[in-house]
This record gives sequence, structure tokens and C-alpha cells, in this order.
Amino acid sequence: MIMDWARILACITGTVDQELLLRNEYLVAENRILKAQLKTPLRLNDEERVTLAEIAHRFGRKALGDVADEIEQWVVRMAKENSDWGYDRIVGAMANLGYTLSDQTVGNILQRHDILPVARI
Repeated sequence: MIMDWARILACITGTVDQELLLRNEYLVAENRILKAQLKTPLRLNDEERVTLAEIAHRFGRKALGDVADEIEQWVVRMAKENSDWGYDRIVGAMANLGYTLSDQTVGNILQRHDILPVARI
């Protein structure tokens, strides 16, 4: 009996990929929930920053860019759907989603998309 090794390998790989995607989804959700429960922003020491930087380096610039694009899309969407929101309000909404941004970052993103800041009254 001749086995179709390519088919077997594809099934195994697909199962592993699906499990990794589910684990990643769980960890991302858990991370967001835990960050939301913190009273103050999470402060990392040098060793923790180095650890994350090493993983990010292995992760690759393209994958990190994909994450940054996702954040940028959220900011733009919030600004367009809530035209009366200022930078600080968007920063707060992003924090509720588990992302820590500064008002300057929000401003830079919106400027790149030609979205004007909300006039203060």
C-alpha cells in the first residue's frame, strides 16, 4: 500500500497550525484582560524588555508591521466612527482593547490618514 505522505504531512501540519493559532488567540485575549485589570501601566525592567526584543527580532519586522497596521486600522476606524472623539478618548478606547498608545501616536496616525484633530471647545 502506497501512502500519500504529502497528504498526511498536510493534515498533521494543519492540525499543528490550528492548535498554535488557538493558543495564540487565547494568550492575546488573556493578555488584554490582564492589562485591563491593572490600575497603572505595566512597567518592564531591562531584562524583560530584552526578552521581548529578542522574541520580536525572531518574530520579524513584517509580522510586527502587521500588528502595527492592525493598531493603526483601529485608531482610524475609531476616529471616523466617532468624529467628536479627541486623541485622549481614542487612547482610552485603545487601552480598553489592550493597546497602550500615547496621544501623540494617535495624532501621528490620524495625520498620516489626513484626519484632522477635533476642535476643543
